Amino acid sequence: MKQRDVNLYVAEVMNNHLGRLNAIKFQDIEAIIVPMGATKKQIREAIRILRSHRKAISSRPNVGYYLDKTDMVGCKTWLENLRIAKGISPITPKSLSWV
Repeated sequence: MKQRDVNLYVAEVMNNHLGRLNAIKFQDIEAIIVPMGATKKQIREAIRILRSHRKAISSRPNVGYYLDKTDMVGCKTWLENLRIAKGISPITPKSLSWV
């Protein structure tokens, strides 16, 4: 399956999950899209690409992925603190540079 098609399927799935209370776990996304011919790596890449195209995909451990633009600033701060603690450079990844 081409990456462009995976991006479209992931975007379609994510449009149904607005807000943290309506989050979807990666395994659930995988269960929907892998039978169509995609791989886990393609799904992760699709999420990265959609974020770089300013799709407000937020995620939380033990919660899942969801759409919430107001939560993106908090995600960026949390990720920057994690990257500082682990000594990862650059502090802000390309996928969140628009926030």
